[in-house]
Amino acid sequence: MYGTIRKLSMEQATTPRDGGVLTDRWWIVDDEGLYWWSRTPKSRAVAPQCNGNRAIAEDLRRQLYPEARLEQIPVVFVGRWDEEYGYNPFNDLK
Repeated sequence: MYGTIRKLSMEQATTPRDGGVLTDRWWIVDDEGLYWWSRTPKSRAVAPQCNGNRAIAEDLRRQLYPEARLEQIPVVFVGRWDEEYGYNPFNDLK
């Protein structure tokens, strides 16, 4: 996979901000916060940190992060996190 897992605190992830929103997803979390997939240009549409289907999310958690747990979070504000970590999807179009 292309990218890096970072952790966002629950406060960061659930505070309204400009950009996209993911609703009613099962997220991989631990005591520090939720796991956030910071993409690289080759990883469009890959998001191994959450899924709307609990069984798929549990399978990802078990395989990739066995020490973590799942939590259903009603709303996570996802806009612009990748840009803050240095990835801008529009750079792929250049």
